[in-house]
Amino acid sequence: MIFKSLGRKDKSFSQLYDYMKKGTAFEDLDLTFSHNIFSKERDDILREFDSNAQFLKARKNGNYFYHDILSISRNENSVDKAYQKSALLDLANTYIKNRAGDCLVYGFIHDEKDNNLHIHLMISANEYQKKNRFRLEKKDFQKAKEITERKCLTDYKELKQDKLINKDKTYKNDKDKLVEDFEYNCSYASSKGELIELMAFDGYEYYLRGNTDGFLILETKKKHRLKTLGIKDQFLKLPDLALKKPHVFKEWVMGDFSERDDNVRKQKSDGVKQKIKDVKDRKEQTLSENIKETSKEWLKGDFKSRDYRAQKPEHFKQKMNDTKKRSEQTIAENIKETAKEWLLGDFKNRKYRAYKTQSVKQKIKDTKEKSDQTSSENIKETGKEWLMGDFTNRENRAKNTRVEKEPKEDTIVGQFVFGEFAEANKKTEDKLDKWKEKNNIPLSKKEASISSINDRKEELQKLRAKASKSRSKEKGKGIER
Repeated sequence: MIFKSLGRKDKSFSQLYDYMKKGTAFEDLDLTFSHNIFSKERDDILREFDSNAQFLKARKNGNYFYHDILSISRNENSVDKAYQKSALLDLANTYIKNRAGDCLVYGFIHDEKDNNLHIHLMISANEYQKKNRFRLEKKDFQKAKEITERKCLTDYKELKQDKLINKDKTYKNDKDKLVEDFEYNCSYASSKGELIELMAFDGYEYYLRGNTDGFLILETKKKHRLKTLGIKDQFLKLPDLALKKPHVFKEWVMGDFSERDDNVRKQKSDGVKQKIKDVKDRKEQTLSENIKETSKEWLKGDFKSRDYRAQKPEHFKQKMNDTKKRSEQTIAENIKETAKEWLLGDFKNRKYRAYKTQSVKQKIKDTKEKSDQTSSENIKETGKEWLMGDFTNRENRAKNTRVEKEPKEDTIVGQFVFGEFAEANKKTEDKLDKWKEKNNIPLSKKEASISSINDRKEELQKLRAKASKSRSKEKGKGIER
């Protein structure tokens, strides 16, 4: 018999229950294992586990329940399946009485493998309504396995099980045990990575040094090469990654289905990419293909081919180039696009224009100045201009260069410089200068130069005013005479 046990540190009772039930054949749904559980329905069973877990004291990295697996091998001349399953349920009962007699336990039998029959058990971490986690010593756990295997060998001799737990360590050396564990784990593993994980669970560590690889026995710290053990070819036959086949170790022991989800997601993505690549344009289609697609759209409302075609890079570029600006459209085109947006919610043209503007801006930004170009780039651009009349780079440079112009008087900026806001703006600046002088805030160089110019202007204005007054006085005297 084979025994596996691993703790879970979260309350994922429903996930493990659904996995155990999903892997059970329809005819075996009644062959469930129940211990200290009073419910029969899924939600009620999960509620019992969850309410019992509420009694546990919160603890960092503490287990909430355990996932155990009991497995028996099948021989060629084995007895019928019904007898095997009833025997396995009885053995599971003996195992649980010695392993977790007062805990909540529920399990299902899995019969999908030809070489073995196994049962999955969900075991609560605490005894019924107890606050502390149930702790089983290593020697007690070993004893529970030994009692279960002894019963299997004595009461169910027809199953012809090998003696593994109570087996005397009569290996000639560690190599024989390593090879036996390797061959057993190979029957379950679907990839090299999965085999390495299963071997690590049994106390072996895989190593790779150059072209030499093997396993290190953690107990003795001795390394053994795969080639020397004669299992190199068997190891190389396994694929590097199991993409389509589920990860047995992760799902059985860890309850981790992330790899299966990633595989499905990858396959879907690859399938969509292939469909986008294979779909033809309307012009390239034959008459029958055109009629078939049109009938799909009209009768079934299936527009997948049209969507795949829209995702093609060349189709997108063409649409982006063909889309006109709003200002360049005719009245009919403008009305048509507005109706699409308002009635159908179709904003594709707006999206194409945005991408077009973005790509044009990027091209303008990326265009180098003549002085920054390499000699080959310079020759290439000159050739384009002379032979093809293509002056796009020159135009992009002109757009990229900012030309500063004086603001016109009719613009808002011009009003502040020349118009009616200029005087108010000047008063605000004068107030700011006085405040700076009052608070001893030093003026910047620019402000200092401007203030000195303004002072000179004021002095000149005063001189002109004095001169004009003196002239007016002289004129008045001349009239009196």
